[in-house]
Amino acid sequence: EEDDVKEQVRKMTEDGRLSGEEAKAVNPGWISRFFRSDLGRRMLQAQKIYREQEFLLWQPHDEETGSIVQGIIDCFFEDGDGLVLIDYKTDYIPAGDEEALQAKAEHYRRQLGIYRQAIEEACGIPVSECYLYFLSAGKAVRL
Repeated sequence: EEDDVKEQVRKMTEDGRLSGEEAKAVNPGWISRFFRSDLGRRMLQAQKIYREQEFLLWQPHDEETGSIVQGIIDCFFEDGDGLVLIDYKTDYIPAGDEEALQAKAEHYRRQLGIYRQAIEEACGIPVSECYLYFLSAGKAVRL
């Protein structure tokens, strides 16, 4: 599996989709571990997968003012249960440190809420599940 990831990275670098620097940053072990996880397998069997989706979202501050939020959603997919949002994180989490994992997840809760809102407004379909996937820990946290 890691060899498959390495081959895909090589092809993406040749095609110009990844720079040499980006390719060096890829950890094939982390990626293959994701695809062996329940969430990764579920994504691979999804009806539709959306990756690297750009969005603009109006966030009101009050009745007269607000701001535009711009971003890129890592991944969401459609399966029989609805839309599922995944945001990948590269933060280092010490092995087995559930407290650190939960603290990091809380840190990103607002960001995932914005992504959820952007998807629901664009697709007109509710997001049924939201996950942060911490690559270094190999763990998904549902928010």
